[in-house]
Amino acid sequence: MGQHTGALKRISFATKVKALAVTAAVFGAAIALSLTTVGGTYALMKDSLTVNAGTIVSGTATLTIQNAPTYAIPGMSASQLLPGRSVVSAVPVTIKNTGTVPLLVTMGSVTFQSGVTDLRSNLQFAIKQTATCTITPDGTAFPTTSPSISLAVGQSLPVCLEVGLKSAAPANVQGETAAFTVPLNATQVRP
Repeated sequence: MGQHTGALKRISFATKVKALAVTAAVFGAAIALSLTTVGGTYALMKDSLTVNAGTIVSGTATLTIQNAPTYAIPGMSASQLLPGRSVVSAVPVTIKNTGTVPLLVTMGSVTFQSGVTDLRSNLQFAIKQTATCTITPDGTAFPTTSPSISLAVGQSLPVCLEVGLKSAAPANVQGETAAFTVPLNATQVRP
């Protein structure tokens, strides 16, 4: 009987080895499947795609006055300029957006080429969008700022320049002259 029992033990040991081998194979397959899945996810995270960049074209912001980049306004006689009064250009001048983007036009800081300091500090300037140049009525406050003017691409508008002498201007500015430039600033309007 002892031999028969020994044979059973061998079978039992072989069965355990087979069970361990099957378990190891199942775990190995599960690990291989897990690694394959993780590897696939990792490959998706490193995936790349080519995007056509397209073309970027810049616009131009160009403003003209009377079809020129600068213009000396004729007929700006200041001989009648008295304290609290103003003078305007005889006729409107035309500003035009000759660029490729819409513009917002504002008056810049006036620069003086010559003139007595007292006169320069007592002058006021305004740009007005209007078809007829008229002075600010007597007794009415001179405009402290000029409104901005919108210009679409290719659009033209008439504007007038008004120059005023402050009502508190001292007597020593009588008969004085001042040469000045009034810049118009054009800023692109975002479409």
